[in-house]
Amino acid sequence: MQHINPTGSSARHGAARLRLDPSLFYDPPYERPLEDTFIWHLIKYLNPVDAVLYQARAVTPCAPCWVDFVVEQNGRRIAFEIGDLEAGADERQEALRDALVVGSGAVDTLYRLRGADVLEHPHEVLHLIARWEPGLFSHRGHVNLRTLAAPAVRDADPGPDADAVHVVLDDEADVLVRRYSRTAPATWVNRYDEALAVFDAPRPARSA
Repeated sequence: MQHINPTGSSARHGAARLRLDPSLFYDPPYERPLEDTFIWHLIKYLNPVDAVLYQARAVTPCAPCWVDFVVEQNGRRIAFEIGDLEAGADERQEALRDALVVGSGAVDTLYRLRGADVLEHPHEVLHLIARWEPGLFSHRGHVNLRTLAAPAVRDADPGPDADAVHVVLDDEADVLVRRYSRTAPATWVNRYDEALAVFDAPRPARSA
């Protein structure tokens, strides 16, 4: 699914500043069933948030990008991109785009998820994200996700600067979560520079 679209619509929800129950932001229908599956699970486990944006607009030096979901909480913007179920995605193009969104400062952290993982292993995916984002999830959310996740995922401990976590569940299944964070620029800065060159944009000054 291509998200670099300079003529696309802006985010559906405005960014409210009053901390709200995440369930208030569940607003189907969504463009893809995968998006509905992801956000329906996610909001069950979150702490109160400022906003949950769908198809949020991210301004970059190359072109506006639209991100599947952005959660705003305590001044942070945490983004989630969900791949398709069909094979054939250009992983290099996705990596350049994701680094561009984070490097531009549009979001603080971006998580890229495989569509099959969202559909078949939503609790495992969210448990892994919760290891990186403990404040995003409620205490009950952490407890429930740890209970529901597969043992191999419960034992996974991605480091704070890791750019991905890959867990093998059994001989036929695995879970992969990729992460781009402004707190760990070494994991994506080269891709950001490459994206500026590929998309023919001048290199702007990056904020700290």
